[in-house]
Amino acid sequence: MWLGRKKIGWLASLVLTIPAMPLTPARPGTINYVEGTVSVDGKSVTSKEIGSTDLQTGSVLRTESGKAEVLLTPGVLLRVGKNSEIRMDANGLTDTRVAVNQGVAMLEAGNVQKENHIRISDDKLVANIEKN
Repeated sequence: MWLGRKKIGWLASLVLTIPAMPLTPARPGTINYVEGTVSVDGKSVTSKEIGSTDLQTGSVLRTESGKAEVLLTPGVLLRVGKNSEIRMDANGLTDTRVAVNQGVAMLEAGNVQKENHIRISDDKLVANIEKN
């Protein structure tokens, strides 16, 4: 019995020492990474704003001498290269659409859910990413 109380006391002290994490879930359009000069709708984005800056429908992200990474859906990231520009056309979990206006963007899709419909386009190409 004493050993059981000791384990419970140890577990309680461990839980109390874990720092509180924000409960705000990441949303489509959340900026996960920036390096160098990056702006959203003309406003500069710094590394301090990672995780708290989102691309809304119609928002334009531009990199000059920088790079950025944007969460599209859980497990799906869009990496935007230097001197590039993207526009968020829809930022829903089940309808995520991004236009690459100029430059280079790379999509990493590690976990696409069946209900996710992701579309990346530019003036010549449209890529639909869906799990069948």
